[in-house]
Amino acid sequence: MNPKPILLIALFLFTQFTFSQERQTEKPSKATLGINLGGSLSKFRGNHESERYSAKTGFLIGVNFEYALGKNTALKTNINYESRTYGIAIYIQDIGIGVEPGWRDDADFKMEYITVPVLFKYSFGKKQQFFVNAGPFASFLTSKTSYKSPNLGIAAGVGTQFKVGKGTLVFEVRNNLGLTDYLGKLKDDGYDINHDLRSNSLNLIAAWNFDL
Repeated sequence: MNPKPILLIALFLFTQFTFSQERQTEKPSKATLGINLGGSLSKFRGNHESERYSAKTGFLIGVNFEYALGKNTALKTNINYESRTYGIAIYIQDIGIGVEPGWRDDADFKMEYITVPVLFKYSFGKKQQFFVNAGPFASFLTSKTSYKSPNLGIAAGVGTQFKVGKGTLVFEVRNNLGLTDYLGKLKDDGYDINHDLRSNSLNLIAAWNFDL
């Protein structure tokens, strides 16, 4: 997946924000648009196959949209390009060169996604500077792998937000708990074995939003 389209969208949004600084509105906007970027710590869970994988860091970049439902509530969504990195243990067999057979956690591989969450957001605090949000998400694999797509799950996060000029700076910690089995039943020596491989990704996100 080439992240250039996401970068072009982010540039367009920044340009729109620059022009929006010149406009004065009588009533506060109910909708915001913004750009976000951050890092992620990704891990597989389950049984059997999941034991081969270890957590590694990756990154994300994308755009976000938010629509206010009331004073404290809003609906929020993102379109994020995510590059997740995993460590995988490789079994080294006895090949007669003095190397003991066993598992070696010495290989990394990346999986690329477009992730779209739909979150219900609740803000609180004296200036609505804190928030929690939660809702479903779908992650679509863009890299060539044998894993199943899309990956569906539940996202939940906490964060803080505050005004900077006419924009809003947002910091959030979000966990994406995958509920879809990546592998399902696979044939192993003629038998169906459920490998049960599910994802989990912890995101640290910074966003810059402006009123529409």
